[in-house]
Amino acid sequence: MNPRVLVIDDNDGFRSTLAAALSHMGYEPVVPAGELGKVDVRAAISKTDYDLVITDVFMPEMDGLEVIQLLHSVKPDCPVIAMSGGSEKTSALISLKMAESFGADRILYKPFKSHELDRAIRSLLDHRAV
Repeated sequence: MNPRVLVIDDNDGFRSTLAAALSHMGYEPVVPAGELGKVDVRAAISKTDYDLVITDVFMPEMDGLEVIQLLHSVKPDCPVIAMSGGSEKTSALISLKMAESFGADRILYKPFKSHELDRAIRSLLDHRAV
């Protein structure tokens, strides 16, 4: 069975692109539908079976830091990859360092290459299997 990866990002187009890349790499993407408001994110985290979570840091309804906190309260051993391209107010570096301090296991600067994502996922899943 392929590892299941929960994708949390407010941009539909990016979620779809990321899901396609994950499928191509041999993972099973779990992509919640809709606008991904707080209710959608909470439901996806608490009711979905997954092995790893990828979350954007900047989202309008529930930011990635809240996602990481919620995830760790529901599934504390689940690895998290935080991704960001920054925002008008905060650089990607600052936002990703904050995500690390909240418990993200890996960070990726948008835009990233599929091999960088694959390497991050594999290292986390391999480490978890040990």
